[in-house]
Amino acid sequence: VAELGGPTPDTGRTLAGALVESLAGREDSWAHKLRDELWIHADVHQRAASLRGCDSSAAERLRDELFERDPARALLSLRDLPPERADPRLHTFAGYAPTAALAALRGRSDDSAWALRERLADTGAELAASVTGQCDRRSFALRERELPRWPLAVADSLSGVPRDHPGRRALLAALERVDPSDLELRCRLLALEQ
Repeated sequence: VAELGGPTPDTGRTLAGALVESLAGREDSWAHKLRDELWIHADVHQRAASLRGCDSSAAERLRDELFERDPARALLSLRDLPPERADPRLHTFAGYAPTAALAALRGRSDDSAWALRERLADTGAELAASVTGQCDRRSFALRERELPRWPLAVADSLSGVPRDHPGRRALLAALERVDPSDLELRCRLLALEQ
């Protein structure tokens, strides 16, 4: 464990922390054991990522500690949790850390998630990012609404949407008409076509 606790030469982050982060969504006995042993070597971001989708009492105890230490980063641990577990904290801290709250909503298309998105509509590009990969009607309506302000975020949000989805095709056509001199957008669109 001591060897895993040191920083890696290329990132400065610890291998132990990366292992903790890689346990996202896992609640088997091996994952609990590894979290127990390596938790101290992980930073707050890695710890929050590790708890994504974990709904056990052990995960909730760790999440409570994270919220005491850094609520903004701890919000990311709420991603992939059932709304009844995630929403109380999301609604409590969304005003303080709207970007993190929106990131925690990725993959959610329930009414509560949409109410929070509307509440945080002025946050910025993160609003479009919160629907990345989603194919429901409301996600496409949000993308269309945000396209003029945040074309890069809208393009990125299409990642994971099936290539043959009519909404994706329509948005890609609209994105093609955005400022042709925007090289970053052109690169994103090329990547989406690959």
